Amino acid sequence: MSKVSRTRHDPNPEQLSILLNIARAMGEIHHIDELIDLLARESIRALGADRCSIFLLDTDSQELWSKVAIGESRRIRFPASQGIAGETLAKGKPIIIDDAYQYKGFNSQIDVQTGYTTKNILSVPMSNAQGKIIGCFEMINKKEGAFSESDTSFLQLLANHAAVAVESALLYEQKENVIRDLKVTKISLEVKMKQLEVVYDLEKVLAETMDFQAFLHSVGTILCRFLRTSAVMVIFQENDEAPVKYLFNENKLSQFDCVAETKGIGLRIKSGFTVDMLQKELDLVISNHLGVPFHAVDMHSDEIKSDIWGRVEVLNHPKGFDDHDLSFLNIVAEKVSSAISRFKLLESREKSQRLATIGQLSSTIVHDFRNPMTSIRGFAELIKISGDSMDAKQRDKLCTIIMNQVDRCTNMIEELLSFARGDKKYSLQVYDSETFIDEIIEILTVETEKTGIGLEKIVDYHGDVYIDKDKMMRVIFNLTNNALDILEKGEKLIIGMTLKGDDIEISVSDTGPGVPKDLQESLFDAFVTQGKATGTGLGLHISKEIVEAHKGSIVLDRSYKKGARFVITLPKYRAEESKSA
Repeated sequence: MSKVSRTRHDPNPEQLSILLNIARAMGEIHHIDELIDLLARESIRALGADRCSIFLLDTDSQELWSKVAIGESRRIRFPASQGIAGETLAKGKPIIIDDAYQYKGFNSQIDVQTGYTTKNILSVPMSNAQGKIIGCFEMINKKEGAFSESDTSFLQLLANHAAVAVESALLYEQKENVIRDLKVTKISLEVKMKQLEVVYDLEKVLAETMDFQAFLHSVGTILCRFLRTSAVMVIFQENDEAPVKYLFNENKLSQFDCVAETKGIGLRIKSGFTVDMLQKELDLVISNHLGVPFHAVDMHSDEIKSDIWGRVEVLNHPKGFDDHDLSFLNIVAEKVSSAISRFKLLESREKSQRLATIGQLSSTIVHDFRNPMTSIRGFAELIKISGDSMDAKQRDKLCTIIMNQVDRCTNMIEELLSFARGDKKYSLQVYDSETFIDEIIEILTVETEKTGIGLEKIVDYHGDVYIDKDKMMRVIFNLTNNALDILEKGEKLIIGMTLKGDDIEISVSDTGPGVPKDLQESLFDAFVTQGKATGTGLGLHISKEIVEAHKGSIVLDRSYKKGARFVITLPKYRAEESKSA
């Protein structure tokens, strides 16, 4: 039998005292589970019941949920239209059931499953301050007699007060969850920001360096700093070639031969290394490691190829590696893969370009041979004509010049071979500036005297220069050769050297017709000529490369109106430069 409460009966004094204590406690409790436990315990005590369930409505899913038992965090959920709790929400009024098994809405199967016997039930709705029902209290099995109207009044009063406290606790829980999520998000964002900074640093290094080992050194430095690891290994293998392995340890990058056979290493690259394998490969004591594979990248399409061809391993983290480290290492591995592909592509292109221009450079060498060959022939003729009338000192001087010019030819041939091999070596040394200029003047004198062209030297810097002498002479002779090709008898060639601030200026000027305006913009480009009958147009282009390798510059002085004037600017020699080179 059941009935809906009709008559008001005020709670007894003991119940009011409990209600007051509950009200005080509710103001201090903010966590929903703790609040529900308090309400259930005190309701059981106030009504002398055996059990209490507090069901709350989830408006999004239209489900009721409740804790499984007092003190537990587990929850059960069911549709809001089911059970006595659902009926209470639907009616919006208290329901008293004196005999549960006689009530058609009672599901006796729950007792069968649990072994519990339900005798009587009191269920009241929970209404918030706006009168909206948010759940219900369900009391089971009053220990002495049946639930009374007084019990109903008390429970309804408690339920309405509890509704406000429960909503506050739920809001507090939501706020706590939001704060917790924000903290997690903040930490995650900080990690991502650091990762982005590292990726930016790697991209910057990759853009600025043309040397693969310098890039790997930067990768090792960055990974050791960011992941707090002591060593980094990068290993990769193309096709059936021998694997290439680098180890960054103690701020040094070393290249190692692989201990295992090529096929065995290829397998390890794909499936991973054990600690024992790494210790054998690297001859290091390893406490922990984290490794990820990387795939080949097609630099023409930016597509990742399916085959795995390399691996990055970070070694010895003081606290061990985590998932953040793994995701970050995957990003770095992709950058390493892109870098390897990029450097290989650049190497291939450079090799192709070198092979394509070797023939053109050969003709340039022939072009540049004219000055030393002219000098050699002129001095040899002078020695032959003079015979015994030339004193020994003069003959030694001319022979020295001839030998120097032969050395220049040999050096140019060596430069061509170096270009074919892909290396450009510079041997910077300290030279006395006056001796350097005087040697140039002495060589030029032979040519200018034969052609009736004037030669003048204007030097007001008398310190040292830090240069590759042969290459810098080649630059100056490229400029003077171009001038001599167009100067007429009676015109003048001027070689100058002066100091401007912290720079040394070497100038080659003439009183000829000057450089045509339509050539001035592209003068230092490859294959640009000034209307000469012979020549490849590579002389000034090569000169510019040589000067820039000296950390200097070469320009056409467009303000000079008496002919053509080229200015080579070089850093002033400092003793520490030669020590660090």
